[in-house]
Amino acid sequence: TTLSGDYFNRGDEVLCTVTPGDGDDEGDAVASNTVTIGNTAPSISTVSISPTNPRPSDTLTCSYSGFSDIDGDSDNSTYEWTIGGTTVGTSQTLAGVFVAGNLVACTVTGKDGTDEGDVLTDTATIENTAPEISSVTLSPSTVYTDDTITATVSSSDADEDTVSLSYAWYVGGSLVAETGSTLDGSSYFDKADEVYVVVTPNDGTEDGTALSSDTVTVVNTAPIIASVSVTPSDATALDALSC
Repeated sequence: TTLSGDYFNRGDEVLCTVTPGDGDDEGDAVASNTVTIGNTAPSISTVSISPTNPRPSDTLTCSYSGFSDIDGDSDNSTYEWTIGGTTVGTSQTLAGVFVAGNLVACTVTGKDGTDEGDVLTDTATIENTAPEISSVTLSPSTVYTDDTITATVSSSDADEDTVSLSYAWYVGGSLVAETGSTLDGSSYFDKADEVYVVVTPNDGTEDGTALSSDTVTVVNTAPIIASVSVTPSDATALDALSC
């Protein structure tokens, strides 16, 4: 009274004929209605986005596993990337369209070319990329007492955030009060002092890695004579001169 799927495939037409019997004779056979075996939608088991903690500069990859189709159809599953509900991509990978804080979703729809099956989604939040400092340079290269030292900094941020810089100046190994990009020698250093600065970048969300400048040593300043005169100015050969 039952027929398992081992006997039929998609597209087959199946009917059942019943012949009555009373132990002595058989009556007329009667055929049932015909049913056509339809398509079975495919299934998938998992969907995941990698990397799991993405940055704005990363390329995201959407992967799925467990595609199964009882009819033996090929895998025609599709991808859809969305940010805030807006579709931003339909391939397996996605890059260059998000910023820190975006909630990115990848939806995979299992398809066999005829029907849609399972629809699974994974999400990832784009994390902030800390700013970076590539160089800190002090000028002038030769520093004298009472000079002003200026720190020139090269910084960048992958998220294109505005980078602010904080300065920590050290004289003779000790932190001084100045927090700007310049250090005035008349207030903070003397001959033979060793001076350097540590600069920390911030993008409004987090600090980046601090970078120290090279150390400069304050050199001696040669003395200055304002004027020289010889007296007496109307000297003769008999006079003794004074400088």
